[in-house]
Amino acid sequence: MAAAVIAAAGTLGYLTWHSGAPETGQAGQAGQSGQTGPSAVASGVSCAPAGQATIGVDGMEGALVERWTADFGKACPGNRLTYKGPAVPSADDPFKTANATLLADGGLDAAGFDTTLTDQQAVTYGKHCATGQVSQLPVTVAPVAVVFNVPGVVDLVLDAPTLAKIFRKQIQSWNDPAIRALNPATVLPGSPIDVRVPAGLSWSAYVFSQYLGKAAPADWPYEVGAVWDSEAKARPGATEASIPGAVAGAQGSIGFVPLRDVGNLHAARVRTGDSDAAPSTATAGTMAATGTAETSGGKVSVKLDYQKPVKGGYPVVGFGYLAFCGSGGNSAVVAGLASYAVSGPGQASGESMKYGTLPPAVVQQVQGALAGLRAQ
Repeated sequence: MAAAVIAAAGTLGYLTWHSGAPETGQAGQAGQSGQTGPSAVASGVSCAPAGQATIGVDGMEGALVERWTADFGKACPGNRLTYKGPAVPSADDPFKTANATLLADGGLDAAGFDTTLTDQQAVTYGKHCATGQVSQLPVTVAPVAVVFNVPGVVDLVLDAPTLAKIFRKQIQSWNDPAIRALNPATVLPGSPIDVRVPAGLSWSAYVFSQYLGKAAPADWPYEVGAVWDSEAKARPGATEASIPGAVAGAQGSIGFVPLRDVGNLHAARVRTGDSDAAPSTATAGTMAATGTAETSGGKVSVKLDYQKPVKGGYPVVGFGYLAFCGSGGNSAVVAGLASYAVSGPGQASGESMKYGTLPPAVVQQVQGALAGLRAQ
């Protein structure tokens, strides 16, 4: 297993998915439908050998993967990509996410998640793969914002222990001493805190609970998961998509949403050590750049130390991953999409949609993993 501490400097590069065949296109010309070799396109991304693939995403990066799928398909018309968004799992779904089940059953060529796969999951999901397991690559950074609606308050600082106690309902009023200590210059009302969380499957809940569990383990003793399971029970019918509207419509409320869904809501700054940061693509990227990337076979994962103070870094972030068979079938098409995702244009698309950009060192590890898979 190789590990590398992520550096914040550098430039994003591109990966050519070599097939052994000569280049058939020229820079500035998209490959033609039916091509059999890679073709350089105007964006600088090389097309995979012609083929088709279906990608399903359960995580927060769904909208971004959908855009990547469309953009890559236009640039490389010989590659026909079908995107499937989040689907509601059935009661007997063994993996609790519909797209994970489809991946395991061979009904998808790739699936996106906001969590790394365990070694056992890699084998279970990849039982139909030629290698006997799926590969997993980070493709984006997923920030989660804490949003609030408190009359007269537009700026609020919170930290992990305080957030944990709020969402456990141990802190129940806005002028609680713990909140006042973090906001000494702010006049806080004595009104009750109205906690709003999504019910059912929610990947923002996964990222948020992962942060609380690792940044404040003494105050958040719950298992990390994509289904909210704590003393702060969700209101019936609450979904991830409904939380922004619920917070906007309820004075005294607080919730968490993907950064792209903040809209006109006020978002809290989150403190680590003596530094705090508001959620943004830039501050999420600063936090992501402090992680450690590990490569093992075709799997690349990134670990963050959520307790470590990061000046200018917003800590409530996760990574979006793409899982797929490393060889055989339609793997070359999916690898071509992954190559585009971590390229400059792909990451710029993510930033425009309020996703964080991958640190250059992570991009390099992803490129290396893709090259290794192609060499198999």
